[in-house]
Amino acid sequence: AAGAGLPSLLRAVVRVSDADSGAELDEDARAPEIGDSQRERMAARYFGAQISSLRRMVERSNAAVCAAKEQAERAILDADRARTELSDERQRASKEQGQSREFQDNLESVTRNYEEQLKVLTEHLMEVQDKNEKNEKRVKQLLKAKVLCGVCRTWNSVGWLVTKGKNGRCCSTGNHASSYNYAPESSG
Repeated sequence: AAGAGLPSLLRAVVRVSDADSGAELDEDARAPEIGDSQRERMAARYFGAQISSLRRMVERSNAAVCAAKEQAERAILDADRARTELSDERQRASKEQGQSREFQDNLESVTRNYEEQLKVLTEHLMEVQDKNEKNEKRVKQLLKAKVLCGVCRTWNSVGWLVTKGKNGRCCSTGNHASSYNYAPESSG
């Protein structure tokens, strides 16, 4: 069975070989003229050409595989680098987000504290203002009060005694000292 395929293979080799040389002989006409050694040389040339062609194809395939492997390795390195950069960026963003949250919490706390202090100060200011108004009313009442001069028996207002009366040193009717808790200066 193996030998049965050989003549047809040789005819194909002869056909290819003759096609390369440009000869247009009939297969049956050529077959008896070719000797065994010539057939072997033709088969060796044919198979050598096939082997060379297959080697070139293997070399091209190997080169393509090597190039694809290098490209895949570069892609893997780029992906690892990108993954690392992404991880770093995520960590940085997470840290900044934490800092932002901390800053926001701090800002809210400070704002709340200032608002509370402002509220307390406003209430205190209102209390002081109320006390001041009450004190002013009392001072006005006291300034309107009348004091009897112990010397001339004239009623003097406390307001007049404090201002024009030189803090009670003189009475509204004369330059004598009033009885408004005044102790005359000692000369001497």
